[in-house]
Amino acid sequence: TLLVNLLETHSTLVWLNQIPVVVDKAQEARELILDGTGIDKSMPETDEDQDFEERTEEAYAKEAMEAEYVRMDEGDGFIFFTLVTPQWFSVLSRVVLRRLIIPEAFTLAFITDALLNLSTIRELVLSELKLSSRGASLMLQAVAEMATNQH
Repeated sequence: TLLVNLLETHSTLVWLNQIPVVVDKAQEARELILDGTGIDKSMPETDEDQDFEERTEEAYAKEAMEAEYVRMDEGDGFIFFTLVTPQWFSVLSRVVLRRLIIPEAFTLAFITDALLNLSTIRELVLSELKLSSRGASLMLQAVAEMATNQH
């Protein structure tokens, strides 16, 4: 709860791990997409002569631009579990998990528990996930339970 309390009092943070942390944005979100680095790599190149102060686009580390997948550790899973709740995401109907490496079952347990708590989800897109065999089994069980709860 400390994390949630700190986020509620912040004044500048809008996203954390691709999850909206501004309560109004979270409560009106119908879709949550965790897509690898979250970087649109089709962004146009900027003019090298343009002054630094005039640039308005975001800056990224070279490694982030080259990465195809993002590894989620236990802390990322805990952040997901703490933030993605029915209270914050009351109208969330679609969740996309794409280009993620989730090697630890603990991490995936946090994610699947959060998803199972959201009765509003109607569509779950899982694409290009790298899971352990135990993790794949856990994800399959969660998907089956979510499908059963929809009827």
